[in-house]
Amino acid sequence: MPFYTRSQFADLCGIEKKNARAYISTNIKRGRIVLSGELIDDELEVNKDFLARALVNAEKREQPQQEESTNESAPGPKVSKPIYPDQPGKNLQKPNTTGNMSIEKALKQQEFEKKQVETRILNIKEQKLIGEVIPTDLVKMLFTQHSQSITTEFNNSISDLVTLFAKRNGMNTNELAEMRGQIVVIINTAVDKAVNLSKKNINNIINEFAVKRDVGERE
Repeated sequence: MPFYTRSQFADLCGIEKKNARAYISTNIKRGRIVLSGELIDDELEVNKDFLARALVNAEKREQPQQEESTNESAPGPKVSKPIYPDQPGKNLQKPNTTGNMSIEKALKQQEFEKKQVETRILNIKEQKLIGEVIPTDLVKMLFTQHSQSITTEFNNSISDLVTLFAKRNGMNTNELAEMRGQIVVIINTAVDKAVNLSKKNINNIINEFAVKRDVGERE
């Protein structure tokens, strides 16, 4: 069950950072967004509906800009150039790899953050072996922040890729919003599973430490 800060949720809704605080606060007062403590749970129906509407509105704002940019940069008629035998492939157009680069960047960021978490876990295990107390609250907070960061960065990269895909395939606004919503659900489900597994591993470490400490106290 992903939780987001107000600024993170505003980012998911496609709101600029300078307007994020006022935007979220206003909609909380109007009952359109419901807080869970100080965080926003996007699994609550009211928040889920609000996010879906916000994505549609964000797409409507982006569409005129995209059309204007397309009209300004519309190329004139192209004249085919021959490809000479001694220069094979000279005039072939290179494939556009922008979408693949966005996914690759997100995956590298995810792998980097995963390595950071693994390193901290190893440090905690080392502290356990020398008899230091494991800061369980800190570790759980670390995993929560880690999962939120991965979700936000990956959603942003996938959103860019989906927009590019929709533009190339002539998808309308509703189809684009539906695809984005499905991707958000898939990513959040994967993150939930990863977080649950991580919490289980942390509890195992805590239990092992508790058993070892009890044995030491009896001795």
